[in-house]
Amino acid sequence: MNRKQLLWLVCVGLAAAPGSSTAQSSTPLAPDIETVVSGGSWSQDSLSGYYRVIIRTGGFDHILSTLQIDWVTETTESADSRLVRSRLAEDINAAGSRLSDPVFHLDSAFGLGWVLSLHSFNTHLDQASEETLYIQLGPPGEMSRVSFRQ
Repeated sequence: MNRKQLLWLVCVGLAAAPGSSTAQSSTPLAPDIETVVSGGSWSQDSLSGYYRVIIRTGGFDHILSTLQIDWVTETTESADSRLVRSRLAEDINAAGSRLSDPVFHLDSAFGLGWVLSLHSFNTHLDQASEETLYIQLGPPGEMSRVSFRQ
């Protein structure tokens, strides 16, 4: 066997190796989904679970984001997790800003419970502005923007 034949066999072998050139199967996501973060906890009656935040971002000249908050039950021995409630936070991002960096915080100083913070960058103004938004999270469907002004 000459070098050329050996090289050809090695290349064919590498190409046929499991997982080397085939993509892993995955659930398709919408291309505008930029961030998905889960965290915190909620409870109501006999249900309990966690929050899931989905930020969708799109646009060309002015980048806009939408914020979706889901209330999801925990997986147990007898039941899989399930979506209890989903809500678009249209009133939270009324200015139509670009949202990023969502973080869950358990607030003990003000007794607010779980608070979501995220950065908001407004690209619509002549002078772009940036701020941090805070959203108090409650039982399924309940959320409100809060302000920490000094």
